[in-house]
Amino acid sequence: MHDKQRFPDSGRRFVLMALIGCLATAGCHSSPEPPSPHLPSAPGPSGVLVDTIAARRVGDRLTTTAAVTSVLALRAFVIGDADLPDRGLLVLGGPPGGVRESSLVTVSGVIDRFEFDRFADRYGLQDPRRYDRFTDHKIMLAEDVHSWR
Repeated sequence: MHDKQRFPDSGRRFVLMALIGCLATAGCHSSPEPPSPHLPSAPGPSGVLVDTIAARRVGDRLTTTAAVTSVLALRAFVIGDADLPDRGLLVLGGPPGGVRESSLVTVSGVIDRFEFDRFADRYGLQDPRRYDRFTDHKIMLAEDVHSWR
């Protein structure tokens, strides 16, 4: 009889230990959250983190607000800002009416690498020499462009 009393206690102890182990494992396991496309990613000159195109990879989503420095075609323009490359960031896409030089725009889209032949027909690009400075550099394929005029 003494053995029969120990078995139920050890069985309960086993179940309790298994339950604690499961809870501990579940509590320690967490899925990593995907990085936010709007989180700062590189230190700026003041030590404050800023979002830069250099920190982005092809396929990454980006939203940025900057000034239009030049309009190359109806659906191709360049934006400039301190956080963007010195040559500016080529943006392909945008509103049907286009944008104006010096306009402030907020652009959302996907980062890609520029090859004139890949994008010329789709975005109505002419004269490849106008785009030489962007060849094999990161650009933005705009999904949404808001002009603040």
